[in-house]
Parts: sequence; C-alpha cells; structure tokens
Amino acid sequence: MKKVIGCHGFIQCVISLSIISGFINPGFAQDWKWLDPLPTGDDCYSLSFPDSSNGWLLAGGSGIVVHTSNGGVTWDYQDSGIRDYFRTVFFVDKDHGWLGGVNTYGLIKRTTNGGKTWTTSPVPYSGAYHYVQFLDQDHGFAAMETNYVCRTTDGGLSWTDSYVHLGMIGGMSFINPSCGFVLANGVFRTTDSGATWQSVSAFGITELGDLYFADTLNGWFGSNFSGIFRTRDGGVTWQSLTSRLSFQSLSFAEPGYGWAFGGDGIYASADSGNTWTL
Repeated sequence: MKKVIGCHGFIQCVISLSIISGFINPGFAQDWKWLDPLPTGDDCYSLSFPDSSNGWLLAGGSGIVVHTSNGGVTWDYQDSGIRDYFRTVFFVDKDHGWLGGVNTYGLIKRTTNGGKTWTTSPVPYSGAYHYVQFLDQDHGFAAMETNYVCRTTDGGLSWTDSYVHLGMIGGMSFINPSCGFVLANGVFRTTDSGATWQSVSAFGITELGDLYFADTLNGWFGSNFSGIFRTRDGGVTWQSLTSRLSFQSLSFAEPGYGWAFGGDGIYASADSGNTWTL
C-alpha cells in the first residue's frame, strides 16, 4: 500500500490556480501555480477513496475538489463549478461521485466522469447536506445537518426523504440498501432503508465527524476533536483508538486499508484503523 502524505508542504504536486480578490480566475490559470500548503490552501472537509489509487479531497470553502490517481502522491485540481461551501464528497468508483453542499441551500452535485464535469441533482428539501454515501452507481443516501436522511435508487436523479427525529446528525454509514447507522444523540440503526431508526447505544459526540461500518458489527467514528473510536459489536460499545488526532473524514477503500483526513493532513491505516500514519 502506498503511503499517503500530509497536506502541509509534503505532497509533491502542483495545482494551477489564479486567485484574484479571493476568487479563482480560470483565464489566468496558466500563469499561477499553487505551491504551499499542498494540495490546496483552502480548508478541507472530506475525502473519498473508492480504491487504493483513486481519491478525492474536498476543499469546502471554494468548491475545489482535488484528485489523485496514485494513492495520494500527486494531486490534480478539479472545478465543481460552484463557489460555495461543500461538506462531503463520495465516490463509489473512479467515475461516479457526489458532492453535498452546506451553504448552498440543499445542493447535491454528481459526476459520471471522475469529476471532470458535475451536474446538479434535485433534492427534496433545502438545507445543509453533510453526508452522502453510495453503495453502487444507483443506490445512495444523503443526511442533512438535522433530522432528515434521504434515499435514492437512480444515482441521485431523484430522492425520497425520511424525517428521523434524531437532532444533529454527526455521521452516517450504510452497509447495504436496507441497513445503516447514524450518530446523533447516540447511535441509531435502520433495517428498512431509513424509514425507521432504533437506538443502539447512548454513545454520542456533539461535534461533526465521520462514521464508517464495514459490516453489522465493525465500525469506526472519526471525531473532529475527540480522536477516533472503534466498535466491534454494532455500535453498542466503543473503544477510543486515539484522542490526540483530529479526524473529520474516513474512507476505507479495501478491507483493512483506510484513509482519514484531519487537522494535520491525510493519514493512512493498514490495520483496520488501529494505527494511523501521516
């Protein structure tokens, strides 16, 4: 497995950007090169690796998406076409991906060509979409900041919603079209595609993070301030793996191998998230 290097001055890549009065001007992109910090100078919120080579990192404040095809050694700039805050990026393979918007009043964008172009997906409600996850090219879920979890069966061309009365949602992970978990004021599980939710445990953290379940028993939660946690019993109990690192996005492309984005850069794990290397 290739080592993924941190964001601050160590990734060997150059992203062509031109920044005038805080906005990117594509017409001058050939005249300016972003050098530090790498791969982008904007705040990063989410990453997604559908396989061990291809990955996407989302810089939420400007709509910038950066892509790697070599496990994080080099990165290329992609333009979402939107200058606004995004909170989540998810790719199910090297071609099909989605973005969830925060300050765009209910925006989800989708690509079918690896991020070269993006189209807007209709959504049932206006609001911040903090989490988007797909199981294949058609079946996916999106969680709003509070209460709503939406489902699609046509790749995001249309959505149905479920009002779940959970309050702020701090993480979402589905393992198949029927079964999924969310972290809110506790851990909740659904077995009917999000129509109803059952409480699993009182474990809950108020800040946003990212939740990932490999199966009905094994899961991880990366917290923005409280480190990373693991469960082996379907979310009933959680073990703290580290409290020293800030994680806000998790991506497990292959069994045992994962990536996480935090305050210091991009981390890699080769032992199912027990240890992480910058």
